[in-house]
Amino acid sequence: MEFYYCDSSALVKHFAEERGSGRMRQLMAEVEPQRLVSSVIAWPEISSALSRKRGVDLYESDFMNAIRELAARSLVALSEFE
Repeated sequence: MEFYYCDSSALVKHFAEERGSGRMRQLMAEVEPQRLVSSVIAWPEISSALSRKRGVDLYESDFMNAIRELAARSLVALSEFE
């Protein structure tokens, strides 16, 4: 089975408009969630990045939707493979 490692900066592109956002959204739509892996620190890193964009590059409602979606997604942490 093929897995895709997504670091925090790549995952932020799914939630906030940045260069490369379209490709990241396409990947997340096409790939089964259990095939996306990331670091155990991705969640706080993404939350922090989105918080910095909140009210500047990201509307409050979009921020809240992103946090909800992030919490609902079950990204597989690399530590689960050890």
